[in-house]
Amino acid sequence: MGGIMKKAIVIVLVCLGLLALVVVMLPRLTSKETLTYEEAAERFAQGEFVSVDGKKVHYIERGVGDPDILIHGFLYHTMMWERNWDALAEHFKVLCYRSFRLGI
Repeated sequence: MGGIMKKAIVIVLVCLGLLALVVVMLPRLTSKETLTYEEAAERFAQGEFVSVDGKKVHYIERGVGDPDILIHGFLYHTMMWERNWDALAEHFKVLCYRSFRLGI
């Protein structure tokens, strides 16, 4: 009888977990507000946009002085440098840009 009780408890916990997931995700999945990438970037992204070869390039600029260009790696984006901006901006002009095909 103990084994059946353990299985029943596991099933109840799994069901409760799934229910909690549905309650959290449902409002996001049924949201009426949809934005294109460009609209979302213009609305929420820090920094500026410039046009390079007909493509919008996003960059973030901080500080003054000699330039220090921060380039994100594969599967990352400009926000990976957020913790470093202020310290570097005390000594350099910091530029972080969104690399094409590598993150957002």
